[in-house]
Amino acid sequence: MLLVAVDRAGEFGDEVSLVPPSRLKITSSTSVGVDRLPDEMSDMKIRDDKEAEATVIDGNGTETGHIIVTTVNGRNGQPKQTVSYMAERIVGHGSFGIVFQAKCLETGETVAIKKVLQDKRYKNRELQTMRLLDHPNVVCLKHCFFSTTEKDELYLNLVLEYVPETVHRVIKHYNKMNQRMPLIYVKLYMYQICRALAYIHGSIGVCHRDIKPQNLLVNPHTHQLKLCDFGSAKVLVKGEPNISYICSRYYRAPELIFGATEYTTAIDIWSAGCVFAELLLGQPLFPGESGVDQLVEIIKVLGTPTREEIKCMNPNYTEFKFPQIKAHPWHKIFHKRMPPEAVDLVSRLLQYSPNLRCTALEALIHPFFDELRDSDTRLPNSHFLPPLFNFKPHELKGVPMEIVAKLIPEHARKQRRATKEYPATTSPAVYKVAQPNICTLHLSLPTLFPVLHLRCINWQMPQMELARMVILLVFISSSFYSTPVHARSHHHHHKKQPKRDGSQPPEPPPSPSISLPPVPAPSPEPTTAVLNVLSFGAVGDGVSDDTDAFKSAWDSACEEGPGVVLVPQGYAFKIRSTIFAGPCHGELTLQVDGTIMPPDGPDAWPQRTSRRQWLVFYRANGLTLQGGGLFDGKGAKWWDLPCKPHKGRNHTTLPGPCDSPVAFRFFMSSNLAVRGIRIHNSPQFHFRFDNCRNVTVDAISINSPALSPNTDGIHVENSVDVGIYNSVISSGDDCVSIGAGSTNIHVRNLTCGPSHGISIGSLGKQNTRACVTNVTVKDSVIKHSDNGVRIKTWQGGSGSVSWVSFENIRMDTVRNPIIINQYYCLTKVCKNQTSAVYVSDVSYAGIKGSYDTRSPPIHFGCSDAVPCTNITLTDVELLPAQGDAIADPFCWNVYGESQTLTIPPVSCLLQGLPRSIMDIDSDRCY
Repeated sequence: MLLVAVDRAGEFGDEVSLVPPSRLKITSSTSVGVDRLPDEMSDMKIRDDKEAEATVIDGNGTETGHIIVTTVNGRNGQPKQTVSYMAERIVGHGSFGIVFQAKCLETGETVAIKKVLQDKRYKNRELQTMRLLDHPNVVCLKHCFFSTTEKDELYLNLVLEYVPETVHRVIKHYNKMNQRMPLIYVKLYMYQICRALAYIHGSIGVCHRDIKPQNLLVNPHTHQLKLCDFGSAKVLVKGEPNISYICSRYYRAPELIFGATEYTTAIDIWSAGCVFAELLLGQPLFPGESGVDQLVEIIKVLGTPTREEIKCMNPNYTEFKFPQIKAHPWHKIFHKRMPPEAVDLVSRLLQYSPNLRCTALEALIHPFFDELRDSDTRLPNSHFLPPLFNFKPHELKGVPMEIVAKLIPEHARKQRRATKEYPATTSPAVYKVAQPNICTLHLSLPTLFPVLHLRCINWQMPQMELARMVILLVFISSSFYSTPVHARSHHHHHKKQPKRDGSQPPEPPPSPSISLPPVPAPSPEPTTAVLNVLSFGAVGDGVSDDTDAFKSAWDSACEEGPGVVLVPQGYAFKIRSTIFAGPCHGELTLQVDGTIMPPDGPDAWPQRTSRRQWLVFYRANGLTLQGGGLFDGKGAKWWDLPCKPHKGRNHTTLPGPCDSPVAFRFFMSSNLAVRGIRIHNSPQFHFRFDNCRNVTVDAISINSPALSPNTDGIHVENSVDVGIYNSVISSGDDCVSIGAGSTNIHVRNLTCGPSHGISIGSLGKQNTRACVTNVTVKDSVIKHSDNGVRIKTWQGGSGSVSWVSFENIRMDTVRNPIIINQYYCLTKVCKNQTSAVYVSDVSYAGIKGSYDTRSPPIHFGCSDAVPCTNITLTDVELLPAQGDAIADPFCWNVYGESQTLTIPPVSCLLQGLPRSIMDIDSDRCY
């Protein structure tokens, strides 16, 4: 596809017209007419990284990795320059087109590019409007260009500043956390919404006409809000009709529902009131399912409008047949502890009569925002508030002095007066840095100068010279704009990370060929007792039973206080099934430098000892298990016992383990650390953490044959705050399996395989309730495995799996790299049931590599009764390990979206949410 574009950024300046007067007639500022686009266009190329000179590509320039190159006119006689943008991912889409995130290759700046289909005959009203806007609470237009396709379709591309979050996602985040949004954030967001509206209504004369949480961008670090999406915006001219079917339904003013065509900017005020109520409630106030139902929802709260109110909304409306319903008291809409000032402001914004709604400027001085005007107010993290009172002269033009006095608090007025002491304030050109390819940067005087003034007072410095002031401003601005990219990361997935008491180890990048040398024994502190098992009678010849010696050493260390139980190098110790119990007087370290093994197989296992577990640590709080030794599970003779069928060689089916022992079981223990040890050939699970808290597993090696049944590497169940890092696992089952009752499980830098992959489940067996939340698996490699990242549940059951993130995982010849299977069954007689574990909010990002073509690369098999929801895919690239044919993904009853283009394309996801979501969500685990 050949794309051609013209850039108009070189014509950006203080002029308002789309093109220079010499080329095109400029319409009046009050006109709603349109002009033809100019015919002059320069070439724009789209190229791939590997072929810098290519001009013909497949796609439309929004695929990940594609580079958009534009040639722009220089300013003030400067030569033309080139700006290159690399498309990274799609961040929004709708009937207007798409918005994708991109990076400017010349500056490294992240931007958002809104791409909309353009009628060649007309000028784009959104571009006209955006060129007028310059405000801290309105998204900034940096650049624009046109592009055409081989079908001669013309697209307008608006390059905007990138803001990572929206008010909609913030509200959604607090809802999922089952929390109310902190009131300080409600005040901050609502104040900035009102300030943005006061600016576009009063200074520019534009009505936005689509105020909603999705169009309110938020920086999650500073909590600065910016109004975006001016695709519906228009200058309203008295006497000229306007379309009434405008604005998203939940936020649509009643006069629009009544069909008014001569409305005012008060429709934005109503929408802002709806957003305000949603911030306070956590859900829309008027959730109508249609235009008529929307009016019903409004009447439920405000009551039936009077004839006079209807005439105020639409004088041409003559039907007055409505059931008489009394207004619902506002204070009963909100919870009892809601500040009365908040309730009062909502009531002033949501009035039937447009002329009775307070203006945005009047809302700004409402007592609800008094806390923001207090110089001592801080964000919950103790940071300063974003700039709120840096009003520009045109914002205050015509505003009565008594309003200005209320609008700008005394401490801000002092700062504003202080800035007038500097001669530099009379030269705005000094603070305006023009860049030909990037939006002109404006250094905010009201925010920078107060800081300088206070520092001058503190240092008792004389008035600065102009040159010195400019140098200082440049220094401050360069520091401000040099924030690292990682500091602007998204509010993802929106999950609480556990506090790990500093136990989380450094995290090197993943490597398919990682090897783990034995970890040498650390030198114990001089005050820590070291108890060598040989001193307690252990023989270490691999034949004698050393169980009693190990128990005695443990009991002594446990009773005496912090100590080290040493298993020396060069010995092989045989131990039967044993429980090492606590709690102990102080933290213990089990330093294993030798070899430890169980009796060899079921026939040698003592009859009166447990056949389900080998080494059990019970209430072993503060235990560290470490060393360069080896645990030899002697599992081969257990694997062929009659029980669960499993795969054998040459596609045969063999019997499986029955009451085979788990090698390590940690039960009801906290603050555990397992570091550096090696274990192979466990009869069943290698590690099982059950009812544990604050566990760190780091740099361990697990190795069992690919056909050994049920030999999961690490199994976690009913545990909280578990971290698994920097390890290598190959086994006959899952490398890591996460069972019911698990929260805050983090896996990073794991090399997994051959195996069955990394799995959540199986859950919900025999109609049980299962809860798993906040699981992160990232920076890992899965190779030659039957599954990649898997969620599996039985039919029946209840509970939920939520807030799961799989990120930056490399697949190497893996069957089912991405799989959700809610029909897990070990036989062919399992029945479909009317309940299931609810799977939601699962993200897959950066999943790349090759898949075994015996199965599709992506398989979403969700329950008929309980669909999966909010499943997202970003930057997924899975290619066949054999051949060139790419298999199609499989989807069944799954709702979600691909946030970028994927390989293979995933077009089978259902959009939005199911109608039964409220019933489903009620069973979610919190």
